[in-house]
Amino acid sequence: MDYEKYSINGHGYIITEDIKDGTAFYTCQIPENVNIYIYIDLGQRLLCTPALQYDSCNINFPEKEKKKLNINKAPSYKYTNCAFPNILFFSDDHNIYNKTFYSGILHCKTNTVIYNIDAQKDKSCECDSITGLFDIKKGIDKKYTCKKETTEYTNGCGPIFLKDAIEQIENYNKTISTNQTNQTNQTNQTIDINILTCLETANYTFFKSHLKKKLLNYERLSNSNKILIEFFEQNNIQDQMKQNAEQVRNLQQYKPTDIYNNKYSFTVNNKKLYFIFNDNITQEIIYDKFKNIFIKVINTPDGNLLYKQIVDIPIEVTINLKKFTHLNDENIVIDEIKKQFEDYLKYKQVEMEDTAEIRSATRWIYEGRSPDNLAGFIRKSRKSRKSRKSRKSRKSRKARNAKKARNAKKARKKRNLTK
Repeated sequence: MDYEKYSINGHGYIITEDIKDGTAFYTCQIPENVNIYIYIDLGQRLLCTPALQYDSCNINFPEKEKKKLNINKAPSYKYTNCAFPNILFFSDDHNIYNKTFYSGILHCKTNTVIYNIDAQKDKSCECDSITGLFDIKKGIDKKYTCKKETTEYTNGCGPIFLKDAIEQIENYNKTISTNQTNQTNQTNQTIDINILTCLETANYTFFKSHLKKKLLNYERLSNSNKILIEFFEQNNIQDQMKQNAEQVRNLQQYKPTDIYNNKYSFTVNNKKLYFIFNDNITQEIIYDKFKNIFIKVINTPDGNLLYKQIVDIPIEVTINLKKFTHLNDENIVIDEIKKQFEDYLKYKQVEMEDTAEIRSATRWIYEGRSPDNLAGFIRKSRKSRKSRKSRKSRKSRKARNAKKARNAKKARKKRNLTK
């Protein structure tokens, strides 16, 4: 399938507003050719790590990160051609804490920021308007460095709603058409968008007053919070929410197109292993508890040996732990992981043997000597392999002592029955 992948990084909120008979959700419609992937339930927070940002876009990890254990969550839900919350995305600058990550829309294939949420519109979206990440050692903000060819973000910048973000992505997608993809196909090209933000709800009136309160108390945040408040007012969010208030009244009304397993990948030195967990197992449990369980597995001699063999198998290895509703019994979980490791290795051995037999059968077909029953041929091949093994084992045995010749049996005397 011909598709392009993007990710949206930043803070994310589902904006709501109280109306006479309930709550209105700010909603948009996802186009038919756009797939939205989210990693948590609507209304929850996402633990988004740099590793997840790399993994979700299939971007190679930096060299210094490769040797570390990187844990990444797979998407939980997919939405397409349906109603979805019109999420508000904004930068980390508004926070009372130090800035820890950059925000924007990323084109995965080229690792290019096509829309910068951190830059400021009132400063022409210039690179110099972006606050750098906080340097813990020096206690100051680092200077943000743009690429040499970029002095400003011409596609726009600042806070953005999902509906407008999709429009930005679709417009950018039209500019990257290749020789293999003509303009007609480009219009209908599938676009995958990973939402790497929290999806908590925020009441519009409360959120706006909360930002204004921060303006008064935190001088450092005044500019970024002012931008966000002005953004609310310019977009007439309150009026737009009242217009579509009848469309959605609660988060359960947003129906996903697909629901996926609670799946995570564990990567070290580009060697990837997958785990599927029960839906009761949260991100916090994975990062705090299961991470230690996994480390214990690969630090035991037998577990480490199994792990090294498993990650070298050229197929996706997935360990299914859905039967565990909690991970309190560590030893039982560890035993189950090792057992599934062993099962995979046994399966792989059988698969390799079957592949060799099928290749042999294929050679017969090429030579015009195709057996009538391929399955029968393989069973016969297995049987002959066993018999060869049996003959070989017999040859390797020690020679037995020669048996002594038995004495010839004497002829029995006939019994005289007349006596």
